This record gives sequence, C-alpha cells and structure tokens, in this order.
Amino acid sequence: MFLSNFVQFDVDLYLLADLHHSMTFDIKKNWPALWLFIVMGMILLLWLYLSWQWLLIGRNIISFPSFNLPSWREIIDNIRLCFSGYQGGYRRSLLGYLAFAPMAATILASGRGLGRASLGAFMESLSLAERVSLYYMLGSLGAGLYWLTLGSLGWLSPALAYLTAGLGSLIFVWQTYIYLRQEQGRFRQWIQNRARWENLALALLVLLVLLWSANAVTIPAYTDAHDIHLALPAFYIGQGKVMAYPYQIYTYYPQNLEMLITWALLLRSEVTASLLMWSFFVAFALFILGFFYRNFNAKTAWGALLIFLSAPVCALFALTIKNDFIIGLLLFTHYCLLAESLQKIEKDPRSASSGIFLTGILCGGAVGYKLNALLPLLFSTLLICIFNRKFLNPWTRGVLISLGPWLLRSAWLTHNPIYPYFSHLLHLPLIAPWHIPTPQANSLAGNGLSELYKYFAQLLGFYVQSGAPTLPNWGPTLLCALLSIPTLCSASFTRAQRWTLGAACLSWAGLSLYSLAPRYQIGILLYLVLTPFALFYAAFPSLRFARVQKWIVPTALCASFYFTFFQLDFFQMITDSFLRLSSGYAVGNYKTKHRDIDHEIWLAELINARSAPTERVLYSGVIHNFGLKRRFYPQNDLDKERLVALAQSAPTAEALRDQLKALGVGHILVRPQFLKNLASHPRPEMRLYPSDYQKIKNLFEQKMHLRFVCSDHEYYWYSFPEFGKDFIKLQSAEVREFPIQGIEHAETLYLTQRLSEAKELCQTALRAPMLPEIKAAAYSLYGLILMEEGQFQESENAFLSGIALAPNRTEPYLELAQFYWKRKELAKCLAALEDVINHNRPQTVETLILEKYPELLTALRRLEGV
Repeated sequence: MFLSNFVQFDVDLYLLADLHHSMTFDIKKNWPALWLFIVMGMILLLWLYLSWQWLLIGRNIISFPSFNLPSWREIIDNIRLCFSGYQGGYRRSLLGYLAFAPMAATILASGRGLGRASLGAFMESLSLAERVSLYYMLGSLGAGLYWLTLGSLGWLSPALAYLTAGLGSLIFVWQTYIYLRQEQGRFRQWIQNRARWENLALALLVLLVLLWSANAVTIPAYTDAHDIHLALPAFYIGQGKVMAYPYQIYTYYPQNLEMLITWALLLRSEVTASLLMWSFFVAFALFILGFFYRNFNAKTAWGALLIFLSAPVCALFALTIKNDFIIGLLLFTHYCLLAESLQKIEKDPRSASSGIFLTGILCGGAVGYKLNALLPLLFSTLLICIFNRKFLNPWTRGVLISLGPWLLRSAWLTHNPIYPYFSHLLHLPLIAPWHIPTPQANSLAGNGLSELYKYFAQLLGFYVQSGAPTLPNWGPTLLCALLSIPTLCSASFTRAQRWTLGAACLSWAGLSLYSLAPRYQIGILLYLVLTPFALFYAAFPSLRFARVQKWIVPTALCASFYFTFFQLDFFQMITDSFLRLSSGYAVGNYKTKHRDIDHEIWLAELINARSAPTERVLYSGVIHNFGLKRRFYPQNDLDKERLVALAQSAPTAEALRDQLKALGVGHILVRPQFLKNLASHPRPEMRLYPSDYQKIKNLFEQKMHLRFVCSDHEYYWYSFPEFGKDFIKLQSAEVREFPIQGIEHAETLYLTQRLSEAKELCQTALRAPMLPEIKAAAYSLYGLILMEEGQFQESENAFLSGIALAPNRTEPYLELAQFYWKRKELAKCLAALEDVINHNRPQTVETLILEKYPELLTALRRLEGV
C-alpha cells in the first residue's frame, strides 16, 4: 500500500515537473496544447454549471435512467393476438423493418454503382466507412430523382416499389458477396489490428445505433412531419402522381426527402419512413469515424464522434422525420472533402477534380432536399473560383446532376427555378397570390444583433425561460469551435482548410440573416467545431503534454456526452421507444407531445375504416394531413384554405356544395375554430369574411351530415348524404388500435350523461389489449359510470381492478376515496386518501382534490387532523 502510494506520488511529481518545464522553457512549442487545455477546461466548467442548473430545478443528474422491459406475459399475449387479426405493435414494427431492409440495400447498391462508375479511383482512396456512407448518400439522391421521374409520369404503385426494392436487394447481395471474396484477408487483418478499447467503443456504438432505431416505431411527434414530409407523399400516392398543388406551396419546392418517403409509404409502412432517418444518422457516424480516422488517428476520430453525439440538435433531429439533418450530413461531408480536394489541386489534379465533382453532387443534393442550402452552394462556388476556375467544370457538373432536375421542374411549373424566391425581382407572376415567403421570427435581419446573445445562450444552455434553463441546442462541446482561433495561425492549418472554414463561416452568417434556428446549421456548425478540434488533438503526440491528453480530453467529451443522453432525456427517449418495440402494444397506447397530432391520426383512421377507398376527403383548418389512405386535398398554414377559396367563388351554399362535388369530395375533416380565427388573419388574401363564413356554416348545417366529433370538440367530420348519414359508433377494432382515444371519447360521453354509450365503449376497451396504466384508466371510468347507475359493488370492484393494474397512479385512489365518501364509509375513504398521500406530496394531493374532487377536502382535513 505504501509502495503504491509512493509510486503514484512520484508519477504526480514527474507530471508536475514536466508541466512546469513545458510552460517555462518550451512555451512556443506547447502553446497549442495550452490552448486545448483551456478549451477543454471550459467545457468541463460549463458542464458543471449546466448540471448545477438542472439540480436547481429538481432534476436528479446522478441517477441512471430506468430501462423497463415488458413482462413475458404481455409479450406472449401480444404475439398470440397477431395471429388473430390484431394489428398491434409487433406486426407494424416487423413490417416496417422488413420493408426498410431491402429499401436501404437498394439505396446502397445503387449508390455503389453510381460511385464506382463515375468516381472509381477516388472512392478507392477513401476508407471503407467513408465509402459506405458516401454510397448511401449518392444512392439516396439517385433514388429521390428516380421516384420523381416515376411520380411525374404517374407511375406510383406499390408493385413498382416492391419490384425496385427486390431487384436492388439482389444486386446488393451480389455486390457484398464479391467484395467479401476480394477483401476477406484485408478485412480480417483490419479487425485483428484494432486496439481493445476501439473494439469496445465500436460495440457500444453498434448497441446505441440499434437502440436508436427503436424510435421508428413511435408516431412522429414533430409537426412538420405530419404537415409536409409525410403528408405530401401520402397526397401524391392518393393522386397517383407527383403534382403541384397551389394550396400546398411545398409541392413546388425540391423534395428529395419526400420522394424517399413516397417509396417508404408505397411499401405500406410509416415505420420505414422513420427508419430512413435513422439510416442517415448511421451514415453520419460512419463518415465522421472514417474521415477523421483516415486523416488523423483513432482517438481523434472517436473524439469527433463524441462531439457529434453530444450535440442535442444532432441527437434530436436524427430522431425526426425532417430534412435538416440530412442536409447537415451532405453539407458537412461536402466541406470535409472539398478542403481535402482543394489541397490536392497542385499535386494531384485528377484526384482533386474527382473530389470536387463529388462535393458538387453532395452540395447540389443538399439543395435538392431544401433550398436553405443555396447559400453554402454559393459560397463554395466562390471558393473554387478563388482557388482555380478550371475546377468549376467538375463542380458545376456535379451540382447539375443532383440539383438540375429540381430546378427544371420548378422552372417548368412556375418559370422560376427557385420558386417563389426572387419572383418579384424577376417580374414573374406567382402561381397563387399567397405564395409569399414569410420571414423567420428569429433572424438577424428581423431582430438585429441583439438576437445573437439569445442564440449563443441557447446553443450553450445558458438561456433561462420561465425561471428554468432551456434545453441547449448544442451544449458544452460547442466550445471546441474556439480552437479555430489559434488554428488560423497554425502551420498545420492549410490554406485550403482555412478558406473552406471561411466559406462555412460566411454560410453561417448568411443563414443567420434568414434564421438563427440551429437545425438549419447542423452541417456548418459541425464542420466549424470538428475541423479545428481534430487539428489540435491529432497534434498532441508530438507535444510534451501528451501524457495529460489521456484523461483531460476524453473526460471533457464523455461528460458532454453524458449531459446530452442522460441528463437531457435522449437515452430515456430511446429506451421508451425500445419498450414500445418490445411490448407489442398498438401505437394508440402512446401519446405524442402534440394532442392535435393524436386526434388527427385517430380521425384519419376512423375515416379509413368507415369510408370507401375511392371517396375523397378535404382537410379544412387541419394542417397535419397524414394518416388517410385515399385521395385527399391537403392544407397548410402558409396557404389559403381551399374551402375558403371555394366559398369566395360560390354565390350560395348550394353552389359551394356543387363545387365540392365536382372535385369528388365526399367528406370534410374540419376544425371550425380555426376557420373562425381566419376572420382576423393579418393577410387579406388569407382572410375569411363573414359572408363566406356563413356559406360554409350553411353547407355543414344544411347540406352535410355530422359523422363524428373528437373528444376535445375541436375536430368535426362531415359527409355528404350519399357518402354516409349516421353518427359513428366506435367498434372494438377501432378502440383496440387506439385505446387512449377510445377512452377519452367514452369520458366525453360520460360527462354529457350518455351513460349507456359510455358504458358500452368502456366494456369494449376493457376487452382490448392495452398498456396496464391505460386499462387502469378504463377501469376508473367504468367504475364512475357504474357508480352513477347505482351498481356500487361492481363500481368498487372496477376501482380496485384499476389500482391493481397500476398501483402508482393517483387517480384510481382518489376515485375510490370519492366512492367511499359518497357511500359514507369514512374509514375506507381515509385509507384510500392515505394511499394517495403515500404516492404524492401533500400540496399535490390538495391541488388534485380542489380541481376534481372538492367534496373530499373535508375528508383530507380530517385525515390531516388525525
């Protein structure tokens, strides 16, 4: 013991002496290391500060998130039910993964074919991880243009989608077989030469990636997914072709993501669409590992990956059906390869030309996903002009290959290749007068430099709102960007890297004028952070501080990674998703963060079940337009309401009805309050005037039949008489797939004293497979209904059954206490209240009682007196 302490003391003295010697006598050589220590120390301090902030608002930053698993009985029951017609979670998840596998294989196979055909020698100079990532990116761009072509020709069919995936899978299997035969020895040697810590890190990464995929089984909670990225593909499939629609401005924009999701939905699975986003996360991680491993070393590559994973904006949007993350991947990849290619212009012009051609495809492809990437495209073009104008030719060819079809489509439809931008400058008419790009609220152009403080505070996690720190958009590792300051003066920082970093900074500034939303800047910010970090960290082995790098850099990065995944609930999100995947319950057992989305998907499923596939639906005042499996007319909050436009052109309600029938509309899913609010819309062309509102009101009241009202009385389903007259009575299958919505509807019936209907619906729900806590809520409602009917013994049994299923819920105990209070069984009432107090703080109990059961306040006071 004494000897080990003495040795440790001697080592510490040696390190201190070495540190003193370096700072005193060799400061010029070691100044990069000193700067890196300062930055890493700042990361640790910021992490400690943010942790302290979370402690102040009651977050336990030490506890590890729980990882619950379903019981074997639940698993077996839900598997058994799959064979009796139960859609459930297992069938939905399995079909999603089975559809995604051949889709991803086809994307990889096509990308490999395109890459080897046009960039064979250049691709072979890259690492395997880089090649796989780049093949996937190229394949996704090719697949998007493939489905744009087929969709424009009106060839959208499930048969063609399955045929494409099947043929692509066969090609992928053949390619993989050939590769493994040729590279078997090299691959085995690569595995054997890896350090033990690398193998462990790789195993943990694979585990994390697989867990991450479980998020695909949840209903996408991001509103844009239901408004645009899922809604437009469903609209195209219903129409049978990719077409422009004046009441959905996004149909005129580049839509590479929407084309890929169209393919996924033709394979009949929205889970596949979510897995598509997961696949781009895998491609991002592979490229970071491969690029920094090839150019620097293993430790630098894994450090760069930790910075990527520790940024909440990356973690969040890798779980979201949204094009910003994919754009970030394409832009980041293009910056990395562009700097490398520009550096080769003098020594290896052929390789540089190939690299610039590839970066042109990637950057143009980013614009093909979203027009926000136009500014990076502009500044990268200027960068190539500065270095050597001769290389504009391969750059332009690459850009036109991936972006040209989208520009041609827009020009064909609108006479403006980037419609609706600059239409007023070019004196081109708008397709619709409301197609005016709206300025972003959080932009430098709108709010000036004062917005920058809020922007950086939100990025780092300093921003406080409503007395609590908000979720950081990036977190502590953003401070790695400070490394770029001294790197600009470093000899290891080449001219190409310096100028590429400058082009990225200009792109960031330009995008900030438009919007300061970090999701638009994922690829740019990541490049500005990782490039200088890698240059510094890779230089460490040649410095005298090399011994200290073994703990300070990994500690700082692991701390930030921990902050993202364990303190900010990302790991909890993934494990909750895994629970949903493994339990096999229907998706309707879970809520999203948006009540609107839950109701709109629920109503879409009702319409699917209660109308013919040939009947058309018009959305009005409902902006989340995903879920219908038939032809429909979508709506968007940036566009004029189609129903309002028809009302303005129709003199009477009868004429309005005739116009709707001419469109083939049989049903309208409407949100009346939204239409009322249009009376005060700030833009006159979007406004609903009283005379037109009266026509719409008369249409619903006199010409159509009300079929269903959602439990929150926000959404109404109307049908023309020939398409249905009766008010919908829920069936067991509908409650079984969406039990939460079924129980909420039963509660609405109970509150309106329609007890017999509510009772029948509760009985239907209790026979359905559902999560224990959901079934407990059904038992509670059933007990209240039975109590109203005077069936006291059955009511008590229902309450007790709910408590047995979910003993940690508060509501069943309160309902049971109320039951005993009404029955004048004071002892049992006090016992039930005592159970409530055992599960909650006294103030919480009092608040609940005052809100829902004020008659129990007397019993609570008596219990407190005891």
